[in-house]
Amino acid sequence: MIPAGFPQQGKMKQVIRKLIKSTEFPIVTYFNVSGISACQTKMVLGRECGTVDPLAPTDLTEALRRLRYDFAFVGLTEESEASARLFLAMYPIRAVLPYDPRSGDVIDSPVTTMLLKQVKSSFATAAANTVEAGARNQTDESSKSAQLKRVLQEHGCKDPYDDALYAEALHIFYERCQEFGVKTVHSKDHWLHLNA
Repeated sequence: MIPAGFPQQGKMKQVIRKLIKSTEFPIVTYFNVSGISACQTKMVLGRECGTVDPLAPTDLTEALRRLRYDFAFVGLTEESEASARLFLAMYPIRAVLPYDPRSGDVIDSPVTTMLLKQVKSSFATAAANTVEAGARNQTDESSKSAQLKRVLQEHGCKDPYDDALYAEALHIFYERCQEFGVKTVHSKDHWLHLNA
């Protein structure tokens, strides 16, 4: 038996994690922990994930509004490379480095040089990792997502609040990718189909 509400003490969290991992379908066990339903929606609203207070339809409306208008960026784990490219398209390097507003050039300084080296190094590492594993992992995501979704559906696990929030995140992400010319591995319809 899993206690109601998501415990805040570290030891209790470890006990619950161990219990969840020991079950036949850990994802189903986790889903059924009291307070876990609508976790993402609650967090967008500024509440803790494990709170057991029920949400109202007006809460979902507010969460959808916040996601669309209050979040500076929406990315998808399933589209990690496209998410990184979208972020850079939306917030170019000039947004974080000092630059001359008249010319648009980055101001040359030791700090700027150091930051640019770090950024280039990070992107080189990320690019190497993406080439090596990114495409494979993103392709595998649809298979993993489909398997998890099937297990949850077979056990009657539905989360209308988080499903609606995820669908909105998909719409926002793909709209912005189209707006900024960022290519994606899959289409929005691919993920909506898996989420149906």
